[in-house]
Amino acid sequence: MSSTREKGNILEDIVRLLHDLPDVKVETRVRLPSIRAGSTRKREIDVLLTSSVAGYPVRIAIECKNYRNKIKSEKIDGFVGKLADVGIPAVNGIYVTTTGYRSDALKLAKESGIRALVLEGLDRERIRLEVNAAMRSVVFYLAIWISLSRFDDLDPDVSINMPAPVVDFPEELGQGTPSIITLFALLWQRDEIPTAMGTHLLAIRMPQDFRFSKDEAPAARALVMLTYEVVAYVDAITGTSSAAVLRDAATQTVEKVRVDAQFGNVTRLGQLRRFESEEELRTFLGESRFNIVTKVKVPRVQSEWCFWPPSRRAAEEIMRRRQAGEEPKFEEIEGCKLNAAWEASIYEEGVEDPRGGAE
Repeated sequence: MSSTREKGNILEDIVRLLHDLPDVKVETRVRLPSIRAGSTRKREIDVLLTSSVAGYPVRIAIECKNYRNKIKSEKIDGFVGKLADVGIPAVNGIYVTTTGYRSDALKLAKESGIRALVLEGLDRERIRLEVNAAMRSVVFYLAIWISLSRFDDLDPDVSINMPAPVVDFPEELGQGTPSIITLFALLWQRDEIPTAMGTHLLAIRMPQDFRFSKDEAPAARALVMLTYEVVAYVDAITGTSSAAVLRDAATQTVEKVRVDAQFGNVTRLGQLRRFESEEELRTFLGESRFNIVTKVKVPRVQSEWCFWPPSRRAAEEIMRRRQAGEEPKFEEIEGCKLNAAWEASIYEEGVEDPRGGAE
């Protein structure tokens, strides 16, 4: 069983770490001389912070008590006396305990200018920080093309009113259905369409005489309704964490927090879990008491055959399968991982469009 002194040292060391900041000298168990005339005694300060303001030294003394019971007013009074003995104003005094304060102690601390704080995070024996499960999660948001619906020969004077974004197709993107998917990918990359999880509609006004394919006549005036879904894939790594929190005993305001987490070394994406709603995702991420979450938007969208715009590898594989009379499938072209979405696209390398867009 740890001694009272050992438990006190543990608390002091944690408080020291919580105040370890640039330009602040942090010392533990410092013995300061009395300023009273004729006195030769020294008083121990559990944690002493020393810094400067406009060139003038400033000292803050912290008293740390890792007791089983709540702090009484006598302890606050003793700390005020110690501060006066070593020449530190009471307003520069902080009292830290692990078990809280009695009402009379809080009242005296407020009247004296002492900040009364409580440290949270120790285990039941108050000998170390409590270790909890932790998780580090990378959330990948992916837009998936679902379908295109065409409405030809629209009256140009009729306004379009619908609960969906309406955009004009840029003629510089060329002709053919693949160019519509390219526009979808560009809008996704630029955050110009909804990116929240769920199913969305996008209305696209096509230019006059747009060709959807080489084999059909141009559409005089067309509107395309594109349906897409945003899902999340999560790569989660489990580990352990410990957290120390200093909280104001009177207001319950958090003053300082220190979290230490440890995770295994990971060099590649692990098994990804798919989520289709924000509620489902929040529930999963909230299962761990401590979770480091990184959010990443996948740079390309998912089309029926591949990530779009396709990579050189995907484009060549699609063309090979089409020439062999086979129907390309996304899972066979891209596999089951998201890594392929970060490969260079055909537009960066000048590869022939694998879907055979209209000229």
